[in-house]
Amino acid sequence: RRVADVLRMLRKVADDPEVERAWKTCRSGVARLLVHTVAHFPAAQDAAGVVDIYDCWHGRRNPDPEDVDISTSIATNKVQASIDIGDSFSSTFDELDADFGDHDTGAFSGDTTTSSGESAFIDDFNFGAGLETGTSTQAVSFTVSSVAQTVSDEEMYLVTADESQLTGSGFIPSGVSLCGCQYLVWGFWGGSFQLSDGSERALHLGNWVAGEIATHAAISALTGSATYTGHAIGTVIAGTTPNVYQAVGEWSYTMNFSSPSSSTGHLDSFDGSDYTLGGATLAANSTSLNTFSGSITGTSHSGSFLGSFMKSSSDDAAEMGGHFQLSGTDYKASGIFAAKK
Repeated sequence: RRVADVLRMLRKVADDPEVERAWKTCRSGVARLLVHTVAHFPAAQDAAGVVDIYDCWHGRRNPDPEDVDISTSIATNKVQASIDIGDSFSSTFDELDADFGDHDTGAFSGDTTTSSGESAFIDDFNFGAGLETGTSTQAVSFTVSSVAQTVSDEEMYLVTADESQLTGSGFIPSGVSLCGCQYLVWGFWGGSFQLSDGSERALHLGNWVAGEIATHAAISALTGSATYTGHAIGTVIAGTTPNVYQAVGEWSYTMNFSSPSSSTGHLDSFDGSDYTLGGATLAANSTSLNTFSGSITGTSHSGSFLGSFMKSSSDDAAEMGGHFQLSGTDYKASGIFAAKK
């Protein structure tokens, strides 16, 4: 039944005319997509079989990796998630918060109600969820110019990506390979809602990536260097019209743990351009999880990246996931990256 639930959600996404246009254009090399995000799962689970995916970064502006929470229950095959994002370029809105999935008093700590049918969990790399129901709080909140908006007719989804379906679709540039990561997972989210003035706000195939993030202390104690390779995927807004589409590029970064500022890397073939990734600055968030940041430099566009190291059971820096953004004359791009050793 849970497999059918995921397929039903994916069919609903595919039936959306905007998404259908996006995929058709995507296969020919240009996708009409809006927005993005980041996330993965820890290796540990509690006695009830709950795996918490509580740390991640978005393709939208997000200074804290804990602004996206995803939990899955092996025992009940349910998913629970929340995404809190801001506009990368501070031009259209302040904040969008969305809550997804099921509630279950026996599966997720803090729940006071139990619902069924709003999510489906198959395994760590295959799950999906619609908006949460059955609570007194609104599943979607939206703020513009510091004013909370009245929201109605909300329909949103969150699903994992199937890399095998994207590879060979014509969407991935030659020479670029998707991450194939084992300790982080990424996917898509999107949907639409109405505002009180009658306008509709929509986002389709936004990107997210998540993982179990190591502590800042654990990463700071590492020495030597390690190279991480994978992909970056994000939304581009280009031209004066403008054109809105999604692009994929190769992400490669050599982290010098002994001297992070000496780290180097590159983002290649992203929307036809190559970029240099600058040295990293390590930091800790409010709960002592690791973060790193650096600059991105290109011929016509420049920007920055923010991320965290995701751990395995034996390696505190097994993989990396994060957020990047680029800007230039009549050009903006924002998305996520995922890479492994």
